[in-house]
Amino acid sequence: MLSVMFNVVVHTRAMAAVRQGGVNVEPSARPWRYVGANPGSWWCVQPNCIADPTATMNRELSLAHQVGAADLRLEFPWFLIEPQKGVFDWSRSDQIMAAAQTAGVTIQPVLVFSPSWAASNTTIAPAGADFSTFVTAFTQRYDHQVPVIEMWNEADHGHYWNSGEQAYVNAVLNPGYAAVKAVDSSIKVEVSGTANDPVASGWLANLYAFGARYDIMAFHNYTGNPLGEASSIQSAMSAHGDNRPIWLGEYSVASATGDQSGLINATLTGSGPIAMAQWYNLRDDSAWNCCPPVAVVTATWGLLQSDYTPKPSFNTMQSLLGGAPLPQPTPPSPSASPSPSTKPSPSPSPVPVPVPSPSPTPSASPSPSTSPSPSPTPIPGPINAGGLHVSGNRIVTANGAPISLRGVNISGTEFVCAQGWSNDPFGGQPEDSLQTIAAMRSWHVNFVRVPLNEDCWLGINGARIGGATYQAAIVKLVSDYRAAGLYVIVDLHWSAPGTQLALSQNPAPDEDHSPAFWRSVAATFKGDQGVVYDLYNEPFFYWIPAGGPDQFTCLFNGCTISQYETGGTPFAITQNWQSAGMNELIADVRSTGAQNVVMVAGANWARDLSGWLAHRPSDPNVAAAWHSYPSANPSLTSECAAQFCWDAVIAPIAQQVPVVVGETGDSSAGPETYLPSFLPWAIAHNLNLVAWTWNAWGYPDDVLVSDMQAGTPTAGEGVIYKAALASQPIPIPLPPPSPSASPSPSPSPDPSPTPSPSPSPSPSPSPTPLPGSSGVMLADNFERDALGSTPAGWSGYRNKCVWTVQMEGTHVLTHSGWAGSQQIGSASWSNYAYSVDVKPSTWASEQDGLSFAASEAGRYSLYILGGNRLVLGKWVGGKWTQLASAPYTFSSYRWYNLSVALPGGSVTAYVNGTQILRVTDSTFSSGAVELEANDPVAFDNVVVTALGVWLPPAPPSPPRL
Repeated sequence: MLSVMFNVVVHTRAMAAVRQGGVNVEPSARPWRYVGANPGSWWCVQPNCIADPTATMNRELSLAHQVGAADLRLEFPWFLIEPQKGVFDWSRSDQIMAAAQTAGVTIQPVLVFSPSWAASNTTIAPAGADFSTFVTAFTQRYDHQVPVIEMWNEADHGHYWNSGEQAYVNAVLNPGYAAVKAVDSSIKVEVSGTANDPVASGWLANLYAFGARYDIMAFHNYTGNPLGEASSIQSAMSAHGDNRPIWLGEYSVASATGDQSGLINATLTGSGPIAMAQWYNLRDDSAWNCCPPVAVVTATWGLLQSDYTPKPSFNTMQSLLGGAPLPQPTPPSPSASPSPSTKPSPSPSPVPVPVPSPSPTPSASPSPSTSPSPSPTPIPGPINAGGLHVSGNRIVTANGAPISLRGVNISGTEFVCAQGWSNDPFGGQPEDSLQTIAAMRSWHVNFVRVPLNEDCWLGINGARIGGATYQAAIVKLVSDYRAAGLYVIVDLHWSAPGTQLALSQNPAPDEDHSPAFWRSVAATFKGDQGVVYDLYNEPFFYWIPAGGPDQFTCLFNGCTISQYETGGTPFAITQNWQSAGMNELIADVRSTGAQNVVMVAGANWARDLSGWLAHRPSDPNVAAAWHSYPSANPSLTSECAAQFCWDAVIAPIAQQVPVVVGETGDSSAGPETYLPSFLPWAIAHNLNLVAWTWNAWGYPDDVLVSDMQAGTPTAGEGVIYKAALASQPIPIPLPPPSPSASPSPSPSPDPSPTPSPSPSPSPSPSPTPLPGSSGVMLADNFERDALGSTPAGWSGYRNKCVWTVQMEGTHVLTHSGWAGSQQIGSASWSNYAYSVDVKPSTWASEQDGLSFAASEAGRYSLYILGGNRLVLGKWVGGKWTQLASAPYTFSSYRWYNLSVALPGGSVTAYVNGTQILRVTDSTFSSGAVELEANDPVAFDNVVVTALGVWLPPAPPSPPRL
């Protein structure tokens, strides 16, 4: 159809799909990482390339031809082609176009990225006349080689465009359209493909309102339903009498997590209004920092692996598009994970709750052999999200950036395999479905805790699903989560000594099997330090015989225990057995060479950490594991369910080692009262959070979702925890309704999930102080703000600069251009601490940092000066006075935490929790807070805390890609 209309296809195929298909190759640049050519792209210039760009170009052009692509979508970066106004460098683009002609591949160019002489940065609108001049020169040079030219990429996303849609139409789309048509009216102009749904976001409606001129509508889709989105776009266009063709500029699913062949087949052959579907990407690539090039994220979107090994999806697309067979294809490398077909089919049995089951008592099983089952093939690593390790009192990423882990438990793998009512280790739950993972990510989850069964992993004591089958299912589950960029905890949850099948939570790990379990698990996942080992779920020591050691000595060093649970009838058996201590299990893990982070719980079902520091392991890569639930005796240190205990016991631990809240919930069928106070306290104290549980079970307590794949939050814990992950105001529970014959349900937030990760077009509410007694006056991590927007609730000045929210693993606030500041808060704020995460991109001699006690009279400021000095001073009547300074080396592209305490009469400044400067000065005692920048800088995790409960924070927390 379109081959006739637009003359897009330049070579004949042996067979034709319902619609045309194309491919993308590596982006030309990623200026949100650094301004320069992508080290893996065709545009790279040595020595900053990971491979010869000419060889890469020629090989990928050949492969695009072989797969049968109708065209190849490629970015042409304006800032590299016209580095000075009126001075063009066509050398690389000429080489690309000549090679494409030789290979028989049509190039579909995407013109993108403003040069520095035309705009303050690559994502800011140029003058329309400047862009028109560039488009004219480009079109004149490559007329008759390019049937379609796309004006910018993802102009609704902050990575590519930060000047708004009207500026895009006025400065890029309409001038570009006129320039193209003036040279050759037969060339079609494509509107920028959108990262978000153009109907839901209002993008399409605005195109009509702003008088946009183009020939082809375009969108991108990574949600697995491009035909559905295209139908919605067509309906909206039809309402305007618009029948222009619709192109799908990018669509994909990562091969590590999804079915690429299925998506390709459905998209190219299914019914829908898509005229052209361009797959992203031809080959797996990485996101690189530079220079020298350092891979930050490795993705699996490609039809080929990064080493050019074809995946099954390459053959699928080749078959549909009629491409030529690959000459002597390299066989795929063996996968460490089983194919989906090896997973047993689920039975229709209902999913039970994870409590001791009334299953029949199993018959006696033979004692386990010394080698119960072969260990599974270790998983490769690292996968998308990099590794983790402990640094001080924080968990940090492989590049040293602190990260706050926010996660969920997902239960089933600890009990289904032992109870035997299903052939599926997940009990028919969609634990590793693409929809479940997408729903988790939409909640801002970056951490999943997977509970394991000792006997099932080892294949002993009559486990119904055990040994290699169980191991393969777990390895695949972990691999799927990791490939999606999630960190994973594997947790020894159910165990039992001797020949007893593990059908319950027992008091402690057992000497009989737990050391072998951890040696096997550690060896399996040691190649990926994004997997964390939680040595034992919930130790408790009710059954230490008289005269035995105290519970913490037993926990860390092992002891004799006089009973164990069966999970059946009788519920417990009196028989002495030996527990394995945490120190022994740490040694077992390290004996395999695994350097993964290890979590060590406290006593009393992991609620009591009162003796943890006294027995702290010597291993430097250990975090404290704590479970926090409400209690009838909340102030007891053994329960630790009140702020008195949190402050007295947990906070001092969190100042020395990372604390991971491995489970938390409200444990109440009525209005939730625990989480609204606990979560703000935990967040303010840099605790890592993993809530129970992402399972759609029917009972009301401690369940986060009513639909695992949609991510629909339950009206209690779900709504509260989701709000906390997004740093929204945590809902305050309503009191129980008065008794009545027909009580009406209390109003609650809509539990329906957002259908896609697209930001809402409606404005976000301003950041609001979190409720509860945590003392947090303000907390804003910009997650509620749409990408490309200015942050809600902030105001300030701009002098040739731009402040926008962008994605760097999480939402961050970025500054580019000249001087500017953003302010929030009240002139009446006093006696507070102010904490901000800061990441520089490049340093000049200017100052970047934060200001506080800001009012009309002036302000205090803490600046990073030139990347090598920290300066504290004050502005009074427009005059700067330096109060103190100290040398401090700040590296580009790394996160630091800057914080200040203003108790009145003095000011103390910290970097990564360490005091650097302190002065006595009482010029200002109250005022708002500000972010200030003169260089390219990113900010995140803004927290203002009443000094009565504040502790200097450790290094910054957001995950960074």
